[in-house]
Amino acid sequence: MTEHITKQAAQSIAERTKRQLISIAIVLFITCLAFVIIFVIYVVDATTDSYLRLEANSVINQINVNKNIKLPQRKEFSAYRSWQQIPIDIRQLFDKNKLKLMSPVTIERTSELGQRDYVYILYSKVKDYGGIYFTGVEDAKNADQFLTPLFTNAFIHALVLIAVLFSALYFVISWILRRALEPLTALVAWSKKIQDNPKEDIYLDFSISELNQIADQLMTNIKQMNALNERERLFLKHASHELRTPLATIQASLDTINLRIKVSDANHPSLTRALRASNNMINLSDTLLWLARESNKKIPKKQISIRQCCKEIIQFQSYLLKGKPVTTELSQTDHTVDIEDELLRIILSNVIRNAFQHSFAGTVSINLYEDHIIISNLVNTNEESDTQCFGLGLQLVEKIALKINWHFNFAIKNNIATVIINWQTRQ
Repeated sequence: MTEHITKQAAQSIAERTKRQLISIAIVLFITCLAFVIIFVIYVVDATTDSYLRLEANSVINQINVNKNIKLPQRKEFSAYRSWQQIPIDIRQLFDKNKLKLMSPVTIERTSELGQRDYVYILYSKVKDYGGIYFTGVEDAKNADQFLTPLFTNAFIHALVLIAVLFSALYFVISWILRRALEPLTALVAWSKKIQDNPKEDIYLDFSISELNQIADQLMTNIKQMNALNERERLFLKHASHELRTPLATIQASLDTINLRIKVSDANHPSLTRALRASNNMINLSDTLLWLARESNKKIPKKQISIRQCCKEIIQFQSYLLKGKPVTTELSQTDHTVDIEDELLRIILSNVIRNAFQHSFAGTVSINLYEDHIIISNLVNTNEESDTQCFGLGLQLVEKIALKINWHFNFAIKNNIATVIINWQTRQ
């Protein structure tokens, strides 16, 4: 009987874990792809440097054989014994002091005509010969034509390898996850059987001991709850049966006395209060007895006027408003519905009585619709918290509504208590 709170939809472990794994896989794939690109660029650069070192080592080997060998002087590859011998247009691009032994340095330059070139230089030393500088100029267009297929092939091979590894990893993790969730799935299926057959002992021997402990604990709790519910049901049933005879005797005696006492008699108000109390007890006893029944027999329906029903209940319960600055406002619209008359009267009697009892000022509004009714009244929420102050009446209403699949909602907001009863929301 509390106000409905919107909750975030629950997700299964499998769905949540699957989404998380996919997110992690995407992040890892992008990260690996970035590393692959960096690695391929490094490999291409290393390949170019290795090619330059091979050319230089070839010349150095020739020098070791013949110190007087003529050094190559080509645009693509040249060798010089001193820094000053290097052409000025190449020399000015590099800093001599930053050159390291057998470590190629490459610079891209653009001529005034817009031609792009790659210029490289390599410094080495030859025993009994001295230092030697290797330089070269390569047309950027030609170099790109050579390097692009190399880069593309390396990238494609790396990408295929990553895709294969991630696919294998995905299937392995999916298999492990599926195997790990099989016991939980079995536990959910077992709990569903327990829900459908709460009075039967349904045991399931799981392969995981922890799940067996959970199942045993759940079964123990269910048995305790079933035993408690059965004791309460029997108590209500027996108590209601035992109360029916004395209540009927009291009611008959009060009716007899009422016939003998005139309205003008000083004892008539006390008799009227006793009759009302007796009638309320009879209604309560009937309600408890009906709730204790396990029969699935449908409650008979009849055509009734909702407004007339509310009007009769308001008139009967109006004594609760005596001495209070409270008025009632009943909707003028009327609807004739085919409904369980007895149960509707029990529900409306409890709700309206609660509204009258706990209203301290203002108006008790009763709005009628074809498929539901809304009752609201002003309450003092400072006296007691939550819905404790509304007693047994609303608890009975909620249980009755639950048993016959009606929608019942009770909420307090801004010191206004609102009850909604909808008899057309059956599933």
